[in-house]
Amino acid sequence: MDASGTFERLSCRTEIRGDMAVVLPEDEGGIRTVTAGTDRVFDALRDGEGKTDLENDFAKAGCGAAIDLGTTTLCFALVDLRDGRVLNSFSKENPQRSFGADVLTRIGAAGRGHAGELREIIIKSLVSGIETLLDKVPGARGHLLRISVAGNTTMIHLLLGEDVSHMGEYPFDPGDISMRHIVFDDTDTYIMPGISAFVGGDIVSGMYAMGMADDQDKTTLLIDLGTNGEMVIGNGREFLATSTAAGPAFEAVGISCGMAGVTGAISDIRLMPLGSGGRVVVTRSVIRDEKGVMPSPRGVCGSGLIAAVSELVRLGLLDKSGAYTTEKLRRDGFMLYQGSGYEKNIILTQDDVRTLLVAKAAVSAGIRILVEEWMSGIGHKSPEAVYLAGGFGDGLDLNAAVGIGLIPVEWKDITKPMGNTSLWGAEKLLRALMDGRDDELRKPGDIVSKTRVINLAEDKDFNSIYLEEMCYE
Repeated sequence: MDASGTFERLSCRTEIRGDMAVVLPEDEGGIRTVTAGTDRVFDALRDGEGKTDLENDFAKAGCGAAIDLGTTTLCFALVDLRDGRVLNSFSKENPQRSFGADVLTRIGAAGRGHAGELREIIIKSLVSGIETLLDKVPGARGHLLRISVAGNTTMIHLLLGEDVSHMGEYPFDPGDISMRHIVFDDTDTYIMPGISAFVGGDIVSGMYAMGMADDQDKTTLLIDLGTNGEMVIGNGREFLATSTAAGPAFEAVGISCGMAGVTGAISDIRLMPLGSGGRVVVTRSVIRDEKGVMPSPRGVCGSGLIAAVSELVRLGLLDKSGAYTTEKLRRDGFMLYQGSGYEKNIILTQDDVRTLLVAKAAVSAGIRILVEEWMSGIGHKSPEAVYLAGGFGDGLDLNAAVGIGLIPVEWKDITKPMGNTSLWGAEKLLRALMDGRDDELRKPGDIVSKTRVINLAEDKDFNSIYLEEMCYE
């Protein structure tokens, strides 16, 4: 709500519960107003038999479920196969986290005899997620025709019950990473192909979503700030990819007050000095529930973490080494939210700040080496567009990413935070199949064939560049 008392909210996330006025600005600065009444909206959907057109049409065209199978977070979207609209979407934590926060710990758990449990857990979670999607859309149940899944190589292998032991040791054999067509939960399911053991179907899905292979005159860099820190640069004719062991800090795992980008997570932070004495006013954005209600904060997700650290650096409360600048802050941390009653305080500790710094350094070093390697190729250009991807809940603030040195300041004008491009790619595939464009199934595989992977562990300069990037600036 702004100073005039006006409340702004995205129309795509607004549920109409009564008469409302929609105000649209014109190019000339004028105002157009459209009034919609709830009764008229819903009456228009109903036919003479009391069923909605939505229910009738689902019986004809059906719907599809897109899934991003992340190490930390599972993301779901229900796509209307009549027109490609996303009817419902939500995210939840990956319950496999009880076996470890990253892919290497889960590979180890599978090797110790827990592979069956890991598979059972994820199958149950995906089935319940699909059930939740269908329950929330009238007429959808019974008409799920297709599922598309994107995920990193380890997560996909665990889902399919395939051996992951070879991905935990050199030469990191990924096994079968081709595009799959299987039956999951009695539904035709397509699984995005991977590129290597640590550059998986999630990055391929993101490349597909952004059309990176469609423009051979434009050099694009895609950075997926997930647990594996995957990144790829290319011009449509060829691509160069790598991954770095960033850990799950960008998804707020390993952070004392961290949580996934779901309801109740602080997704953005603004700090304002209040007079003298080091007092600070904290303004928070919290991810709302499905009804648009903002709950009390329960923790901080990746975007909120990055924003908080960026603001603390900006105000001089953190130095470039990641150390708080006062003894009190080093001892007690910074209060992001003071709970009342039974609510817990949300505090960003000194260890939390340093954990994010380690992840930031790994990604920044990976970006530098990837771009330098790419630029050594004949005729290769520097990035003309940079896409910043990740399951950040309500979205990452670009200024915050620049503020902690994750993105070079000279790239600010060409960088766009894109959200979950992996999920978008899964949705895009469903739309193509809806239109009968089965040839689209070849595109993810074509992307894989054009992509070369470099191993940062074998790069002689990685350690020195990593140490250079261990600072906030």
